[in-house]
Amino acid sequence: MTIRLREDTKTLDEVVVVGYTVQRRESLTGAMQVVSGETLNTNTTPSVENMLVGKSAGVSVTPGSGQPGAFGKVVIRGKSTINGSSDPLWVIDGVIVGTSSGDLNPADIASMSILKDAASTAIYGSQGANGVIVVTTKKGRTGKAAVQASIKLGVNQLTRGNMEMMNGAELYDYFKSFPNQDEITFARYDASLRNANYDWFKEGTKLGFTQDYNVSVSGGSEKIKTYISVGYYNEEGAVKDYDYSRYNFRFNVDYDVTDWLKVKPQMSASRRDIMDQAPDISVFYNLLPWDSPYDSHGDLVGFRPSEWVNSTGNNHMYDLQWNFKKTLAYEVMANLNFDVKLTDWLTFASVNSYRYINRTRKNYEGLRSRDGAGYNGNLDDKIEQSYRVYSNQLLRFNKLIDKHSISGVLAYEWNSYTFTKNESTVSGFGAGFTVADAAATPRMIMGAQEEYAVQSFLANVNYAYDHKYLAQVSFRWDGASNFGVNARYGNFYSLSAG
Repeated sequence: MTIRLREDTKTLDEVVVVGYTVQRRESLTGAMQVVSGETLNTNTTPSVENMLVGKSAGVSVTPGSGQPGAFGKVVIRGKSTINGSSDPLWVIDGVIVGTSSGDLNPADIASMSILKDAASTAIYGSQGANGVIVVTTKKGRTGKAAVQASIKLGVNQLTRGNMEMMNGAELYDYFKSFPNQDEITFARYDASLRNANYDWFKEGTKLGFTQDYNVSVSGGSEKIKTYISVGYYNEEGAVKDYDYSRYNFRFNVDYDVTDWLKVKPQMSASRRDIMDQAPDISVFYNLLPWDSPYDSHGDLVGFRPSEWVNSTGNNHMYDLQWNFKKTLAYEVMANLNFDVKLTDWLTFASVNSYRYINRTRKNYEGLRSRDGAGYNGNLDDKIEQSYRVYSNQLLRFNKLIDKHSISGVLAYEWNSYTFTKNESTVSGFGAGFTVADAAATPRMIMGAQEEYAVQSFLANVNYAYDHKYLAQVSFRWDGASNFGVNARYGNFYSLSAG
């Protein structure tokens, strides 16, 4: 006998991550949109928020200050509160991480679900009032190890739109058009100013260069699958003397210990370096083309140079020899998740996470600069630390009885957050010293701490008849420690049908 197998290709039901569960797209009764990792990674930026520009209807993204590494501002379906924040809630691999994606590497994202309306977001209670962005990172797949590498290079340029600045000749002719010439008495007011033409905008900006390198390895057997990635991002700003670098690492594992137990440890880490000696771009418009930052010998003139027409102006290029702002940030997130299959329709899942962030900032103004001269040098040191502990214990069920389908989740969630800040300002430095030990005068010491915890009980049930008639109900009972004891708990619920 000769037996031939013919392929019967059928479209599989597309499933999407919705809050604490996974559902078939056709069974959704709430408003949400899915953005794949391939769609997301079409531009070069370290900020996941900025990558959402133009990728999802109903999601408005303002790209931030324009500085390299600046986080964008995301608003889903308009502003929902007058005085409070409008930032959406971010959930990464089932873990609530706050109102920002942090230093998540966009190259590690497999998909992103944006939950928009009450039917979708109510399961997150008050935290989901501004919408929810659920991120799923990449996982390993069965088969031989697959190595992927990507290189992105880009350029950026500062534009001033339609604003044009006068050159030296144009500015001189403009002054000569004034009828009160006898009242214009500043030094050097003669035709030689027509040839004094320093372009502050051109000399203070450049063509910025961006580099983005990522390498990942994924693969595994039927029992264990792994995904490992490293990434490096560097961007030189279009304003001179601003440099941004970031390093990323991620390690995801799926281990089927037995037929009924799956363990899913994860770890991610990042380091961010910023060296900022760039001026505020307003100086490019406020300084005159008649005034050059260099003297006749090619040396930088000091601040408020007497030889300038605008003798009250400041040569910021002289200050940049001494002044700088340096930021160093570390972020580590470790998850230990596991699933226990109780029956063919009931699963217990546990999600446990610890996230630690450390940021240090050094703002130094040398005694030879304008800002530091009054203090004989000034140094501001700031250290900020935060950690978040997250735990969620869930029962997931999915049962099909004839034409009736019922699925959902019952869960208990705990989320605590601690933030501390220590800051000191000292002055009185010898030339060349940039550490607090070398200062003569302590000016300010301060510290602050913030703590809160949230515990929640939640339920979400989805019903479908014949894959055609749909209904969903969700309920959440939230308790927050930063409310008074008489108003600590609140109820949040939604009903939807389709």
